[in-house]
Amino acid sequence: MADGNLIVGSRGNLWHVNGDTGTIDWQSTLYFSSWSVILDAEGQLIVGGSLPSHRKVTRLNALNGAILWTRELPFVDPTSYSESASSLSLSADGDILVAGGDGNDRTLLAKLRTIDGATLWELATSAGGQQPAGSGSDPVGVLESPDRNIYFSGLIERDSTSWALSRVTGSFADGIFASGFD
Repeated sequence: MADGNLIVGSRGNLWHVNGDTGTIDWQSTLYFSSWSVILDAEGQLIVGGSLPSHRKVTRLNALNGAILWTRELPFVDPTSYSESASSLSLSADGDILVAGGDGNDRTLLAKLRTIDGATLWELATSAGGQQPAGSGSDPVGVLESPDRNIYFSGLIERDSTSWALSRVTGSFADGIFASGFD
């Protein structure tokens, strides 16, 4: 954190550790495994993660760990065991971009309103349909460029050493994945 303190997450818990003394200032129980933690524009914590068959995003008060809201995002595949919100970032307008996968060639991209977690849009890929590069496993990065394109990256396959970068263009409702970069 900018003030020198640390946020540590493990197995459904999050701790705020004082950077000067090493003492734990607070602990919050999330009831899901955290995969990604970011600070929003107001300095609050946004945590993305998973439980078996659940994908969650939570906003917490950074001063005391109080949960401000929690959202469960839709399944890409209801038969999947583990779906995650594996990557988070802030959009140009300060809302939350979420990328997650199920490890079986299915990816969910979503944008949540920061203040209350409401879904502004979501885009899911499905096995056998149009697949962007990097959608074979849990995405590890997502960001919005100044021209409002969304980029995300991930392994091509879960056991692969090959990485890919994808760009989403156009209306998010039509699910257009760019075939290249201009």
